[in-house]
Amino acid sequence: MSETQAMPVHDDALDRWLGWMCSLPLGLIVVLTFFDVFARYVFSAPIKGSLEIIQYSMALSIFAALPLVATSGPCDGVFDRWPVGGIGPALENPGL
Repeated sequence: MSETQAMPVHDDALDRWLGWMCSLPLGLIVVLTFFDVFARYVFSAPIKGSLEIIQYSMALSIFAALPLVATSGPCDGVFDRWPVGGIGPALENPGL
């Protein structure tokens, strides 16, 4: 997108909701992992289904963050900081 084009209008309520849908599962992952390890070592009984809950929470967090990242606009990435000439010469001569 060129600098002269306007960025699309964002829905703040949707961004906020997606932000919560991204951050709450991360908090759940932290808390559930802590209590699972604690229960495993103290009571020798891990929490049943904690692995599946963590896996689904991670997927929810990742896929809730994708629209936020896609609509956030351009960002300075790794490839913007390559030396003068870009990555092309390095790919053409990998033995250098």
